[in-house]
Amino acid sequence: RDVAAGFVEFTASFEGDDSNKPSSETYTMTVVNIDPTIYGTADNPFTVADAMAYTSSGRYDADAEFYVKGIVSEFYKGDIVSDGSNFRYYNSDDNTSWDQMMVFKGSGLEKAAFQTADDLQIGDEVTVCGKLNVYRGHPEIGEGNYLVAWNRPETPVFEKVETFIVFTDSVSTGE
Repeated sequence: RDVAAGFVEFTASFEGDDSNKPSSETYTMTVVNIDPTIYGTADNPFTVADAMAYTSSGRYDADAEFYVKGIVSEFYKGDIVSDGSNFRYYNSDDNTSWDQMMVFKGSGLEKAAFQTADDLQIGDEVTVCGKLNVYRGHPEIGEGNYLVAWNRPETPVFEKVETFIVFTDSVSTGE
């Protein structure tokens, strides 16, 4: 049965038997995407690998914007032109250079221009909205894209712990 986006409540019941009492439990489920086959939406962004496969298939509307979630894995160039539009970087699903997708000339959150090369760092988790295309045989998120989500995971803090081992020459005889 189709359920509109929102909340749905359902109840699981057991009538009981000779060994167990009857019981019932009600659950609430949040429905955010009524068609799980629709990917690349704000509620269900593509992974980088899925976006690359979808782009390579050529089965998409070249004018449509899609959402792609990934991890900044590499920078094409670290320079940014004065209007912030020349920031080119790669995203991957696992923060490696394997199966990465270029994000070409995009903007930051709320379509704001990037100001410095430090606005993004390798390891940042991002969701990018933009048009998909293929450039020189490689899938990419084309010019005019922008960040809709950005997270810089915290770097673990390590504390120095000193360990002391004390050796003695005395032997206890238990007396």
